[in-house]
Amino acid sequence: MNRVAFCLVLALLPSCFVARFYATDWPPPVETCQVHTLDGWTLDLKHVPPLAGPRRARPVILMHGIETDGRFMDLDERHSLALYLARQGFDVWVPSLRDTGASERQPRAPVNFDDYVDFDAPAIVHYVRAHTGGGPVDWVGHSMGGMILYAYLSSGGTGIGRGVTLGSPVRLQWTGAFEKLMRRISPLAPYASWAPVEAAAHMTLPLQGSGIDPAERIILGPATTAQTFRRLVAVAIDEAPAGVVAQFADWVLHNRFDSRDHRIDYLRGLSKVRIPMLVVAGKIDGIAPPWAVRPAFETLASPVKRWIVLGRANGASTDYNHVDLVLGEHAAADLWRTLVAFLAS
Repeated sequence: MNRVAFCLVLALLPSCFVARFYATDWPPPVETCQVHTLDGWTLDLKHVPPLAGPRRARPVILMHGIETDGRFMDLDERHSLALYLARQGFDVWVPSLRDTGASERQPRAPVNFDDYVDFDAPAIVHYVRAHTGGGPVDWVGHSMGGMILYAYLSSGGTGIGRGVTLGSPVRLQWTGAFEKLMRRISPLAPYASWAPVEAAAHMTLPLQGSGIDPAERIILGPATTAQTFRRLVAVAIDEAPAGVVAQFADWVLHNRFDSRDHRIDYLRGLSKVRIPMLVVAGKIDGIAPPWAVRPAFETLASPVKRWIVLGRANGASTDYNHVDLVLGEHAAADLWRTLVAFLAS
């Protein structure tokens, strides 16, 4: 048995070095800033200034989702929502949440979803407003990054001009094999941070994006190439804090989206939110199918709101999955132009 394990490690070890081939620095131009939260954490915040005019009225915060960091929004020259918006005149800010990317990591400090809502989001919004004239900012969140916006607004968070969510579910009780899997592994949620997600992803990098792993089919569709997905794995994958995974597991098991102490119903709180909102779902999204995203749109009290299901039936080049919404080869034409028009309104 020891010999088999040794041979397996020996076979996969070169893959760790393959990650360096795909790894690249942040696409320029980018300025690195630091944000300090009220509970004592230091967050990494990248600033991409406007690259073309006319300069837009409000700055934009791009928030990544679970098991990734800010680099997801600025992967490379070709796949960067940050650069795309900057070239349209937007002042763009790309944070990494606590315990991800270049943000501070405190191994002994538990982290949960509410920490993002109560501390990270307010600190980031305050910092960007303070450095851009004090006016409202726009927020574009992918997956959990959009869920953080929902929770922040439901909790009375201020300073947001317009919001965009991309594949952000508020109904987390799936059906079929994926929900059965989540129920089986939910008792392990408190130990999730022990799982070497990043190391395992790097060790299997040559296989990433090939479709061999059934889990990829849940998040990856035809719009994103294997090469792009491998670069994502090489530079922007992070372990999810155990407290965050545990909170997600609780939502799945009890079909709710609320605070950790259950005092704030984040979905119901959207009935008080009136800022303009664009809510986007991928047609074949395995993590956030349209029916799991739609309740947020229906609950929002915003007099200006728009709902988009990105797929061939609605004029897109293909049906979109979870990762495709940001890293798809034709995302600029299929979605980002619409996003720009909405933010610029």
